[in-house]
Amino acid sequence: MSQTERIAYLDRRLRERGWVTAAEVATAFEVSPRQVKRDIEYLRWRLDAPLAYDAARHRYCYEKPYDRFQFANERRVLFSALVKGWSAAAASQNLVTPQILAEV
Repeated sequence: MSQTERIAYLDRRLRERGWVTAAEVATAFEVSPRQVKRDIEYLRWRLDAPLAYDAARHRYCYEKPYDRFQFANERRVLFSALVKGWSAAAASQNLVTPQILAEV
């Protein structure tokens, strides 16, 4: 499974339940907890998600409402994450304009 699928899963679990652990995502996608933590950092720093870590319970939650991924279609969520990732790559700097980013 891809990073965008894991990020969509993280967001969905955070919305449904209010929290998520790196261990549960790692198990669901058969990746290491360290990979999940990299995905969480990507969500936090590249996609501006207001994620906080609750050290006492070893889980993550949104500190405030986050509506970037509130779409009716999960494919659009994945497309948005993909475009955001492309925009960070130096090779695509000229292809992804601020207008395109505003639309996704």
